[in-house]
Amino acid sequence: MLNCRPMPLNEQAMTTTTPTLPTLIMLARVPVLGQVKSRLARHIGQPQALQAHLQLLRHNAAVACATGMRFELHVTGDVSTPWFARFAAELDVPLLSQASGDIGAKMLYASESVSRASARPTTRPTTASIVIGSDCGDLSVEYLQASAALLATAPLVLGPAEDGGYVLIGQREPFPALFADIPWGTHRVAQFTRERAVQAGLALAELPLQWDVDGVADWRRWQNRQGRLTAGG
Repeated sequence: MLNCRPMPLNEQAMTTTTPTLPTLIMLARVPVLGQVKSRLARHIGQPQALQAHLQLLRHNAAVACATGMRFELHVTGDVSTPWFARFAAELDVPLLSQASGDIGAKMLYASESVSRASARPTTRPTTASIVIGSDCGDLSVEYLQASAALLATAPLVLGPAEDGGYVLIGQREPFPALFADIPWGTHRVAQFTRERAVQAGLALAELPLQWDVDGVADWRRWQNRQGRLTAGG
């Protein structure tokens, strides 16, 4: 059984100017046949696309658990969905509902939820958050810990993706301008976000380029990567 109780990070990540470690939030879709991985499903079928979604979700949640940061799952739909309720219990993490609206609204609401919690008596007096999705193709503990460490040097951290979007955004506090009127789903998302940061006078630190599992080529790439890891390559 996995367990996501917060543990200390490495020394580099601990030497930050944030009061405590950031809260790590994963946005994920409820695993329902025909409602996940639509691009992938066109090539491998809906049942296999659902299995791909579950494999990615489980793998990346396990990676997030291993970072030592407080980890939360924010899901679409009803938080009492049996599969997600069991999964959250297995991980021993909070399970929260996503906001309505586009992905920008969902990410902003998620990061603001950390600030709302920090305003109350709590064991996590920080407004810092790191938001990720469930389908990053090469997510690692080191990558996530590096994002926490970078929040020591900049109020905003971005993990750009090969398709022009991003797989991760870290903030010392929520910056609403980063999420409004962005052309989500296009190759211009990361560039628009960089421009918004400049306009807002925010220093931006970037992580190495990453990739998402969206289409069949991405899925084959992920499968090959997992095969190499299993083989010890």
